[in-house]
Amino acid sequence: KDKIQVAIERKDDGAIFSVLDHGIGIPQKEQGEIFEKFFRASNAKKTHPEGTGLGLYIVNELAKNTGGRVWFESAVSKGTTFFVEFPVK
Repeated sequence: KDKIQVAIERKDDGAIFSVLDHGIGIPQKEQGEIFEKFFRASNAKKTHPEGTGLGLYIVNELAKNTGGRVWFESAVSKGTTFFVEFPVK
């Protein structure tokens, strides 16, 4: 459960960086807010109270500012995979 998988995949004009964990996941009703500044999922606040809610916001802003994008797939108690796509010239 503590394992994290990291991968990079080359696409036509970019690269996709992915990070998979087998952690607590993100509740479905809160997934639309996950990239908001200072937002933390309710289950994350209970299990890891020390976070700031800035990490995913910063990653999302950096991706957008470089012409990329961020998205994720998640299920509670099963984990989350975050994807960051960047253009490569």
